Amino acid sequence: QTVLVVGAGEMAELAVEQLMRTGIRRLVIANRSYSTAVGLAERFQGTAQPFERLPELLAEADIVISSTGARGFILTRDMVRQAMRARRGKSMFFIDIAVPRDVDPAVNELSNVYRYDVDDLQSVAEANLKEREREAQAAQAVVEQEIERYLRWVEALGAVPIVRALREHFSGVSEQELEKALAQLRHLAPQDQARVQRLVRTLVNKLLHTPSMRLKQITSADDGRIHAEALTRLFDLRPAAPAADEGESAENEGGGDGQVLHLPLGGTKS
Repeated sequence: QTVLVVGAGEMAELAVEQLMRTGIRRLVIANRSYSTAVGLAERFQGTAQPFERLPELLAEADIVISSTGARGFILTRDMVRQAMRARRGKSMFFIDIAVPRDVDPAVNELSNVYRYDVDDLQSVAEANLKEREREAQAAQAVVEQEIERYLRWVEALGAVPIVRALREHFSGVSEQELEKALAQLRHLAPQDQARVQRLVRTLVNKLLHTPSMRLKQITSADDGRIHAEALTRLFDLRPAAPAADEGESAENEGGGDGQVLHLPLGGTKS
């Protein structure tokens, strides 16, 4: 859009800065002091025009932002009506941020002309503030949810050494028995022996999958330590504490269908 800024003071400068961020097509600045208008226009790749050309400049502007120190209206209903004739009814938006007002409120009576002043902007600001407050509440809920999730994850770290020890125990026993069995099945073809190996290892994974997942869940419960200790004694396990630099995944914690169950190992020792 083509934007006409009337005035070159601090408020006008702030308005221009915001406009440039939106990617306007053309910026025109008109001010009683032409040299001031030139200085502001050069900073923002706009063009400066003499204040006396204001009536004809209106016809070229899609958006007019006015912020002068005038004591009366500098943009009257008649001026805007003439501009709308030249524009053949194409819409115009006036944003009056001057105090007192620069734009005659009567321009709102013209078809396709929309005028907003400081009071209108204040209501928009209040609506935006309420929206940000709602978004902040939603963000707070997400933060609290993630904190709870993280705490559960930290508590579940206590299951990692036990799950690993449990898998090592089962894997050790199965590998020993597998070795004995393969010694007696030497008559089998190599591919058949490989199938037996996959069968045994997949079976161990499937058997350990559900206990491993349940152990992760109960470790974070109030009585989780009791269950973990019972499991440790039941299978005579010797779980080792995870190293601080083991990273994000613990391999071989028991997964279904021959898959490895990955458990987070963060940098926290349980």
